Amino acid sequence: MYVPALCLAAADGLRKGPAEHTGALPAAEIVELDFAGASTVGALLRDGVEWRLGHAVHLSRPTPDWPDGRHVVTADPGPVRGHASRTRHQGAGATVTWAG
Repeated sequence: MYVPALCLAAADGLRKGPAEHTGALPAAEIVELDFAGASTVGALLRDGVEWRLGHAVHLSRPTPDWPDGRHVVTADPGPVRGHASRTRHQGAGATVTWAG
């Protein structure tokens, strides 16, 4: 499970616990924000996308390593609609997380 670091920070900022819980999961890989990601998030910010979603949008887009992008799982696909290449709606109570 790939977890965008900015999304994890945003979740932990809303309530205490998601970072510790996610970090303890053996299958969780926290994905750092690299140069390409920072550039993408900056462009998304200029387009009005919230910073907390930008990293997930970046990871959802195709790259040489991930030609189809990675799935974004979210309770509300509205904020990333039109920006993320792959989204999956999981209903109320779901959190932004990653499934490779």
